[in-house]
Amino acid sequence: MLLMISLFFGCSKDSPAASTSTPAPTVDFIYSGANNPAPSTVSFTSTTTNATNYLWDFGDNSSSTSANPQHLYTAGGVYTVKLTVSGAGGTTSTIKTVNIGAALTHVKISKVTIVNIPFTKPGGTSGWDLDGSGPDIYFQIQDQNSAVLFDATSSNRFSDVTPSMLPFAWNISNPFVITDLTQSRYIELFDYDFGTSDEDMGYVGFLMSNYTTGSNAYPTTVTQTNTTYGITVKLDLIWY
Repeated sequence: MLLMISLFFGCSKDSPAASTSTPAPTVDFIYSGANNPAPSTVSFTSTTTNATNYLWDFGDNSSSTSANPQHLYTAGGVYTVKLTVSGAGGTTSTIKTVNIGAALTHVKISKVTIVNIPFTKPGGTSGWDLDGSGPDIYFQIQDQNSAVLFDATSSNRFSDVTPSMLPFAWNISNPFVITDLTQSRYIELFDYDFGTSDEDMGYVGFLMSNYTTGSNAYPTTVTQTNTTYGITVKLDLIWY
């Protein structure tokens, strides 16, 4: 009898080779701070994946290689922003438009607050009123040539002012408008004297163009001090 023996040998299969392909980057970004009047700072945030390098073109001849930059637009307009990213898997880009409003060119003074005043006359120790009471204060807005542009009038005054009354303020129901921001305006304070000439206590100057640049442009309140006279004034502003 012929005995046939079949031998079966198990054969092992090779494991699949690990993939060596690198995923391509996907590019996108979001932003905040647009639609405000210039100058306006816009914050950009990349939501890109699989990228290691970033190149932002902000559309105004400026750029950044940060992943999440901030950019100050100094003029109004519609800007095309391009983000190009690259990684081991390649390079790709996307664009979006950013709107920046036109710069504001006018401002209204709606409130004048006296924060500090001198209670003695310059160069001496005497008070403003002969009877020993505090000054009776009103204000004017003047230009650089001392021309009166706005007069709160002596009838609209704070009488017998003492340190405990500080600060005190006038609300201007019909706000004073400044159309030329490059010309200084001065808050001039007077002590009203019954039957005699009112005494000029000093002034504080404001140049509104100083408040139209940088990341803190168009503040709703500004405060200035004239150290020569010891006067500090705060203004409430409405920009448009």
